[in-house]
Amino acid sequence: IAPEVWVIKIGVVVWDCLAVFFLAGLARAYDIHPAAVALYFWNPLVVLEGAGHGHIDVVAVSLLVSALLYIRLKGYGRAGAALALSGLTKFLPVLMLPAFWGWAARGEKDGKSGFAALFKTRAIALPVVFAAVFVGAYLPFSGVGWSVLGSLQAYALTWEFNAPLYGLLRDFGIPNETSRLILSLIFFVGIAVVSLKPMPAIQAAYYVLGMFIVLTPTLHPWYIVWIVPFLCFYGNRGWLAMSGFIVLAYVVLIQFREMGVWEEAGWVRWLIFGGSVSVWLWPRIIGSLRKSGGPPLGDPPGQTD
Repeated sequence: IAPEVWVIKIGVVVWDCLAVFFLAGLARAYDIHPAAVALYFWNPLVVLEGAGHGHIDVVAVSLLVSALLYIRLKGYGRAGAALALSGLTKFLPVLMLPAFWGWAARGEKDGKSGFAALFKTRAIALPVVFAAVFVGAYLPFSGVGWSVLGSLQAYALTWEFNAPLYGLLRDFGIPNETSRLILSLIFFVGIAVVSLKPMPAIQAAYYVLGMFIVLTPTLHPWYIVWIVPFLCFYGNRGWLAMSGFIVLAYVVLIQFREMGVWEEAGWVRWLIFGGSVSVWLWPRIIGSLRKSGGPPLGDPPGQTD
C-alpha cells in the first residue's frame, strides 16, 4: 500500500481486532463470557506493541488464536492452515504442531490406538494442511537457499537480552554455548512432555509459550504479548503482572540513545521477574498463612474471615 511505518501499524491493528473476534469465539466455545477478551484487548502492553510499535507478533498471535478456535470446533484443516500462517509470521507456533496433532487424534480415535488415530482419522488433515501451507509459502523463495531463514541462526546462537534463567546461568559464569544447550534441552523435553500429555491444544500452547518465555536467552517486551490471550482463560496473576513489569526492559534504550552504549542494568531483570513471581506467589503465601492459623493479613482490625 505504501512503504510507511503507519501502514504496518494499521495492518497490525486490523489483525489485533481479528484476534479479539477469534478470542470471543474461543471464549464462547469454552462457555466463558466473551467480555473476558477485555483482558487482552485492553492490556496496555498489547496496545503499546501493536498500535504503538507495529510488531508483527500481534499478527502471529491472532492466527494462533484462530487455530485454537478451529481445533476446538474440530476444523482440523483450518486449524492446520492457521497454525502454519502463524508459524510463517514467527517460528514459535511450529513447535506446537505435535501437541495440536496429538489432541486432534485423541478426539477422533473412536476405539483406535493412539498411533493409528494420528494417520487413520480426520486428524491427519491438520499436519497435511499445515505442511502444504508452510512449504507452499516458502517455494516462491526457494532459490534463495537457506538464507531464506534470515537471522534465525544468529538469533539462536548469539542473541541475548533480558533473559531470566539464561541471565542467571550467565551470572554464575556458565559459558554462552553451555547455557543455551542446557535451556534448549529443557525446552524440547518440555515440548515432548506437553505433546504426549492428553491436554487440550489451548493448554499445550499456553505451556509451550510459558516455557519459551522463561527459557529463551532473548526476551523482548513484545514477546509477552503471546501469553496475554491465554489470561482470558487462565487468569494467571504472574503473567498479568509481567505484562506490566516487562516495559522496564526499555530502560536500556535511554543510555543507548544518549551515548550509543547498549548495556543492560541488572536491577531491571530482577525487578521484572522478581516482581512477577512475587505477585504470583503472594495469594498462595497468604492462603498458607490463613490455613496454618496465622493472622488474617490484610483484614481490618477486629474483622474475621
